[in-house]
Amino acid sequence: MNLLPEDHDPHIQALIGTMVRPGDVFYDIGAHTGMMTKVALDHGAALVVAIEPQHDLAQGLKDRFTNAPVRVVDGAVWDTYGWGEITFPHDTEAGQAEVYGRDGGTVPLIPLDILTLFFGYPNVMKVDIQGSEGRMLKGASRSLSQCRAIIVELYDPLLIKHESSQAECEKLLLSYGFSFVGSYSNDYLWVKV
Repeated sequence: MNLLPEDHDPHIQALIGTMVRPGDVFYDIGAHTGMMTKVALDHGAALVVAIEPQHDLAQGLKDRFTNAPVRVVDGAVWDTYGWGEITFPHDTEAGQAEVYGRDGGTVPLIPLDILTLFFGYPNVMKVDIQGSEGRMLKGASRSLSQCRAIIVELYDPLLIKHESSQAECEKLLLSYGFSFVGSYSNDYLWVKV
């Protein structure tokens, strides 16, 4: 599998550097190899919860951050409990996967509001989960009520493929008290003001 380079998405790295404060809890949803996890740690995050559905990448995160305040969740964030199937479409970047909620899948699906019972509420989140952002937002009302900022990828063709839309995600973010700040490509910054 080809992995993304460490300098991938410099604009997201810059946003994380701006939003994370010393002592914060940062959730890296769709952590991949931990690039954004490392950025959050470098900017003073007291705890990073790195969530990754690809088992080999989740194990790599555990190995990479053995001596750091990082908790790795080997699974996917969803709106309900269940099991999902992971696929690797040919039209995505290196090593990126999509998760679908299907009976008989092998990837655990966990609502964000449940994960926060174990790891605490996030102050800042980065969400890049290949079209499943709408499903994640639907299971995160309590978590997002405590979150200060969210950097989220909203790419309508993938969202629609996963039975959601950019408009639906934006409506959910507004209902949770966020305001839109700006975007770069398909990545959007929402904060509470």
